[in-house]
Amino acid sequence: MSTVSRRPRVKSISSAVLEAAAMSCVEAVGTLVSSAIRALDATSRNAWSQSTQKLPSRNVPAILPISSIRAQMPVVSEGIRQELAQYRLQPVESAKLTALMTLQAAPYACEATIMQAPMQALMQAATETEVAKASRRLMDVVQNGHQHVMTHALATACHNASVQSGFTCVETTPGIDGSIRVIASDVAGRALVTEIRADQEREPSIETEVVGVTDGSCVGILDQFDRALEEQGVRAGTPDRKWTGGVCELSAAKELLKKIRPGAKAKQDDRRRARKLNQTHKIHIR
Repeated sequence: MSTVSRRPRVKSISSAVLEAAAMSCVEAVGTLVSSAIRALDATSRNAWSQSTQKLPSRNVPAILPISSIRAQMPVVSEGIRQELAQYRLQPVESAKLTALMTLQAAPYACEATIMQAPMQALMQAATETEVAKASRRLMDVVQNGHQHVMTHALATACHNASVQSGFTCVETTPGIDGSIRVIASDVAGRALVTEIRADQEREPSIETEVVGVTDGSCVGILDQFDRALEEQGVRAGTPDRKWTGGVCELSAAKELLKKIRPGAKAKQDDRRRARKLNQTHKIHIR
């Protein structure tokens, strides 16, 4: 028997699951941006000081998917532009400050070191066109860094949830399709296989499958894993469960089954043929 649990839309990961390094990344983005703003001219610094009090604070209660942050940014950026308009800044300085304040307001988390070069390019830009190009480059770098932090946090949450569910031997590896695989096993030879997929255009997804269970306990195992994942701070839609009839669906689960049972593929093919024959037989006797 086998059951797959799918969460196609992960909404957030609460700060409780974040490692100290990840939280440092969140703080580092804000610190680096603030330092850059302080390097602008006096008029820009004054505009920033006055405007910051009126704009939303950079609160980071959870790591959000890039797609969710992007959806908020046009409104935030427009609000900043309107606020700065009253200070009559030079066009280049206004464009730089708008870009920096927009980044400061966004709840991104990434390594500060990867931001230094694109940040320097933004600060050295001499025209509005150069500022726009440098701003896009800086945002791309920050979003790629944020994607790495979120994927790592999800993998950590799935690792911890697997251990809490009794699967204490855990290995995390990259999949050939761009996914992250968290493969956990227990002393009985059973396995809990999770595939994490995340890109910048949509919310991340988590798929989990139980391998090596023959007594019908896979549902209970997934129930325990789901509870543990929520305790790790993962917020997503209601999991979609599917009984697979003993035929693994996840790529990582199929590969694992081949390793632990050399004849697994043949047995899976036999099961598929048996199901087709049963279905055909039912049709004929109606």
